[in-house]
Amino acid sequence: MKIDRKGDRVTFVSGKVSGEFDAHLGRFTLYHLQDTYFNDLPEPYFWRAPTDNDFGNGMPDKLGIWRYAHVDKLLKSVSIGNQDEHGLSIKVVSSLQAIGALYTLQYQILNDGSISVNASMDLVNRGMPELPRFGMRTQLDQRYRHLSYYGRGPYENYRDRNTAAFFGRILGLSRKSVF
Repeated sequence: MKIDRKGDRVTFVSGKVSGEFDAHLGRFTLYHLQDTYFNDLPEPYFWRAPTDNDFGNGMPDKLGIWRYAHVDKLLKSVSIGNQDEHGLSIKVVSSLQAIGALYTLQYQILNDGSISVNASMDLVNRGMPELPRFGMRTQLDQRYRHLSYYGRGPYENYRDRNTAAFFGRILGLSRKSVF
């Protein structure tokens, strides 16, 4: 992988993959694979659609603070490491203003151009209501008709019934599949 640093921007190229990270913004501004551009890389998201039981126990009201907790992020710091045998590490720390917590993204741009993403958030002793979901979301371009992912599926599953869904790499789901 070839890395170039100019000011706040770090660009990388590895085979057919290229990308750009903007340290001033604290995010990837470009990720390109052959003729495909990804402009919306995953962002934090903590809400999930309520079920009937959730409405029955008042979940939308009790946990409503999480619905927009990701919206008002304030960038605190960006640390870009040195390239090593694993690739290049980038750490981004943001403050989620709505809940007063720090949210950390640890990116590892691997030598093949793929990006490993690890997220963490410190909620210890904050008196926050239960977290409905700790995850990330992104939007894919309309031209993607099939996808694969690693997790439980290919059917809907919930925490108390998750053994009904298999764990592994799920292949060939259409855009309209629910998982």
